[in-house]
Amino acid sequence: MRATLIVTAILVCLAEPIFGQDAFVPQCTLPYAQIAKKNPIDKSCPPQGQPLSEAHGNEYRAKNNLCAPDPAIDVTLADLIAMQKDAERIGVPIGQRDTAIPNREVLKGIHALADGNKIGEGNRVRVVTFLIGAKPTGARHPDGTAGEGVNCKHPGATVNDIHIDIGARPGAQACDGIVIEMIPHYRPQIWNSTNLRKIGSRPIRVTGQLFFDSRHHLSTCGQPSPGDPPRSSLWEIHPVYAVDVCKATSPADCAIGDDGKWVSFDRWLGSGAAKAAKLIPKQQMRQHLKTE
Repeated sequence: MRATLIVTAILVCLAEPIFGQDAFVPQCTLPYAQIAKKNPIDKSCPPQGQPLSEAHGNEYRAKNNLCAPDPAIDVTLADLIAMQKDAERIGVPIGQRDTAIPNREVLKGIHALADGNKIGEGNRVRVVTFLIGAKPTGARHPDGTAGEGVNCKHPGATVNDIHIDIGARPGAQACDGIVIEMIPHYRPQIWNSTNLRKIGSRPIRVTGQLFFDSRHHLSTCGQPSPGDPPRSSLWEIHPVYAVDVCKATSPADCAIGDDGKWVSFDRWLGSGAAKAAKLIPKQQMRQHLKTE
């Protein structure tokens, strides 16, 4: 009997989640669980971040959602750019720095794909694209403040998102594409802007959750908006769940559904191609707006 109790106690201890004392506790298996790294922000900053209101808290939870349901829906970059018109059509506040969308449910299922599927915020999607640039965020303002409310206003690259620009072709302008973000929570150590810049002109397959970044103005090539990230749509893949690199260099040889054509980014980094890669030019660390 005593032995049974001891064994039971050991099993209970082993079963206790590794997240037990953390402020940020995932509600599902992490999409990058095999390479995840516990980071200091996981202990101190919850999914709702440091919100100014309930609506801000809901926005931050959406930004930190690592549990969008499988399977991923295959989309194109053109789909994600076209979704901008859908958001404008339903009249959500856009570019209002201090105002979060009151009810994010209106962003769900707002865009119809050619195959009849409807997508919107909260869907897990997958797209083939090209990396245009990658930079850390969390630079300090002159008054010493830094960071985003979603990351509890902590300064520094390790506790803030990695901002990534993607486009339809190598060397495209950021204003012709969209933004994707790798959040700091349990972010793998090898997911950093320097390693991402090694990808160069190879096609990549990105999987993650759709999120609408309403508190920025749209800043396109034809109509740039000072202080806002350049892009053709405020729809983001945020957070990123996975990045795969194509074994070939031509998009024609990189069918989105053919897993044999792709290798995970962490494995690709050990390849000769990665070691010999010429890095995409380095970009300055992004400074968030004080209202983000």
